[in-house]
Order: sequence, then C-alpha cells, then structure tokens
Amino acid sequence: MRKRFLAFLTIALLITAAPALSSVDKTSSGEMIYFVMLDRFANGDPSNDDGKLGTNPKVSGLL
Repeated sequence: MRKRFLAFLTIALLITAAPALSSVDKTSSGEMIYFVMLDRFANGDPSNDDGKLGTNPKVSGLL
C-alpha cells in the first residue's frame, strides 16, 4: 500500500511540475560574443615567444 501511495504521489508531483519561465525575453541580436583562440597551446617552438619587436614604436609585436 505504501509503495502505491509513493508512486501516486511521485506521478502527481511530476505531472504538476511546471517549467521555469524566464522573466526577461531577450533576443541575441544586440549581444556581443567573444571568441578567444590560443596561439601557443603546446609551445612547440620557444624561439617565437619574444614577440619579435621591430624598429616601429607603434607595433608592440604581441597581440
């Protein structure tokens, strides 16, 4: 009898559960999405780590 009651109670609670509603309805039309790509994941060549600074002071060599 107890198993039937628990099964009935579980089914009743699952049927009456409502999905969560969002209070703000937004679209992604005005949003910004950033994508970061790593260029030195494994660092197979340590000679390219210094940024190769040249004579132009406006170029830093590092991005």
